[in-house]
Amino acid sequence: VAPAAAQGLRLLGAALDVPVDARAILGRSGDTAVLAAPNGWYLLPLHGRTTPSRVSLPPGRRLLGTLEAGQLALLDGDALLRFDPVSGESSTLARLPRDQSRNAAMQVAPDARTVLVAQGDDQLVYRLEAGQLKPLGKLAGEARAQAVALGRDWIAAASYDGARLRVYRSADATLAAEHVLDAGRVRDLRVLDAPARVAAASFGPELRVFALDDAAPPRTLSLPRGAQALAWLPDYPTLLAAGEGGLALWRDPGWLDQSHAEVASAAGALHADGGGVLLLDAQAHRLYRYAYGHLPIAAQHDLGKDEAWAVHVDAGSGDVFVGARDGAVYRLHGGQLDTYRVHADGVTALDGDAGHLASASDDRTVAIWNLPSMSVQWRTRGHDFLVNQLQLQGNALWSSSSDGTLKRWRWPTLEEEASIDLRKLNGGAPLSLHAFHVDATGRRAVVGSWNHLLLLVERAGERWQLQKLPLVSSGGYHVLDLPEVGLVLVQGTLPTRLYAWDWQARALYDIPDFGLDFFALVADGSGAGALAAGTGVVAHYRFGRDANGEPRWFAALGLASDLGALSAADLDAGRHRLWVADGSGRLLALDSADWRLPPSHSGVAKRRSTLRAEP
Repeated sequence: VAPAAAQGLRLLGAALDVPVDARAILGRSGDTAVLAAPNGWYLLPLHGRTTPSRVSLPPGRRLLGTLEAGQLALLDGDALLRFDPVSGESSTLARLPRDQSRNAAMQVAPDARTVLVAQGDDQLVYRLEAGQLKPLGKLAGEARAQAVALGRDWIAAASYDGARLRVYRSADATLAAEHVLDAGRVRDLRVLDAPARVAAASFGPELRVFALDDAAPPRTLSLPRGAQALAWLPDYPTLLAAGEGGLALWRDPGWLDQSHAEVASAAGALHADGGGVLLLDAQAHRLYRYAYGHLPIAAQHDLGKDEAWAVHVDAGSGDVFVGARDGAVYRLHGGQLDTYRVHADGVTALDGDAGHLASASDDRTVAIWNLPSMSVQWRTRGHDFLVNQLQLQGNALWSSSSDGTLKRWRWPTLEEEASIDLRKLNGGAPLSLHAFHVDATGRRAVVGSWNHLLLLVERAGERWQLQKLPLVSSGGYHVLDLPEVGLVLVQGTLPTRLYAWDWQARALYDIPDFGLDFFALVADGSGAGALAAGTGVVAHYRFGRDANGEPRWFAALGLASDLGALSAADLDAGRHRLWVADGSGRLLALDSADWRLPPSHSGVAKRRSTLRAEP
C-alpha cells in the first residue's frame, strides 16, 4: 500500500471566492463547479479567476438533484429532464404518471434509474425503464425520514428519530439491511454503491459506517466537533468528513489525515470524484480544491494542446505512437518526439506490427505507414463516414465506422476483402459503430455502437446474423478480448459502464465501474485482465470463474487526480510501462512497479441478460 501522505489530500492554490448565497456543491462538470443557489445554481470555473455566473431556473422548472458526470435532474411540468448545467442542453428521461402530483417532494438517483416520490408518510419508488417510470412499490413511513441517500443500487433512509438506518435495493425496493443508528439528529447521509457502504453523521462527534456487503463490521467513528458533510471515494474505500474541526480522511480501521483546517458548515458542502475533492465553506464564502492520491509519473512528453485519441506501443522497438484530435500522428523514439501528418481530421485509432502502422481517421480514411521510416505506403477512403476503430488480426486488418459497416482489409496492402453492413442486418435502422473485437476465426464479433446497443455478429454459412443487447451507455467505446477466461470486456461511455460478454453462456454481465469515468481500456498481457484509465484513475481488473462457472472480478483502483482526464492508453507489457495520454496534450509513462495500488475489491459478476443462439 502506498504511504499515507501519497494517498492523502493536497490543497491546490488559493481558495476561490463564491457568492454569499452559494449553499452547496451540486457537482463538477469538467473544470467547472456547479454550486446550488436559491432557485438555480452558479457555474464556477476551477482554473483562473473567472467570476461565477448565475443560472436561474425558469418558471415551472424544479431542481430534483445531481446526476452522473455533473448533470442535473430537473422537473419541467410532468417531464423528468437530464440537464447539462454548462451547455444548457437537456433531454427528456420520462414523464411522471398522470396520477402523480407534480408538487410532491422527489429525489432522483445519480443514474436516473430510481425516482422517489413522497406520498403521505410513504415514499413511492419508481424505476426508469425504456423511457417510462414503472412503479416498484412503496417504502412505508420513509417520507418522514430525516435523510434519504440514493445510489445506483441502494436507497438508504435514516429514520425520523435517528434510531435506525434502513437500506433498500433500488432494483426491487426490497429491504436489504437494517441497522441501529442511535444518532438522534442526522446531519448527512451518504451511500457508496461499490464497494457497498453507508455513512451517517450525527450532530455529535460520532459517525457510523456500515458495510452492506458484510466485508467489515459496523464502525463507530469519533471526530472532534463532528462532521457536517460527508463524501466517499471507492479506492479503499475512503470516507471524507468535514465539519467545524476541519477536513479528515478515514479508511478502515482508522483516521488517515486530520490536518486540513478548512471547514464545512452544511451537508452537500463536500464533493469527491476522480478529479479530486471540493469543499465549500459557506460561512467564509470560499471554495477549496484538493488533489487526491498519487501515482508516480516516470516520464512526461508534451504533444501540444490537442486531445489524444489513440495510443499504440510497438512491443519490439518500444516506440510509442499517438493519434491526436488535430489529425497528427506522433512517434516517440529514443526519447525524441516527432510529428507526422497525412490525415485531414482526428486520428481515432492505431494498430500495427513490427513493419507497419495503421491509422484511422475522422477524415474517413485508413493509412498504412512503413516502419521505422514512417513513410506512408497506402492511404485509402476506408468508409463513407468516420472511421472509429481498427483491429489487426493475423493477415487481416478490420475497421469499423459510423456508417454502420465493418470491413476487412488485406494486411498490409490495404485491399478491401469484405464489408459487413450491420445497418442492413438491422433492417435498415441506423447504427453507428465504434469499438469491436473480431475473434480469430473471423466469423463472429462483439461490436459497440453509439446507439445504446451491443451488437453480436456471427456468420452462419455464407450469411451474417445480428443480435442486439441494450446498454445503459450511449457508446461502446472499447471492446477487449480476455481469452484465458472466455470473456470479452466492453467499456461503455456516456455514461461509463463496464460489461463482460460470455460467448459460451451467451450472457452479458455487469462489471462494477465504481462510479469512476473511464476512457481507455487495454489488455494487461495476462489474457485474463485489463487496465482501465480515465479521469484521475488507473484501475487494474482481473477475472476468473467461480465454482458455478460465473465470471468473478477483482479490481484495484489507483486514484490520482493530478493525472487529469486520461483519454487513451496502451501497455508496453515487456517493459512494464503503461503509456497514457490526456485531453490537454500530455503523454505520460507510468511504471507498474511504482503503482502500489490499493487492495483489490472482488465479487461475482451480475448477469444482465442472456441471448439464445440464432438457428
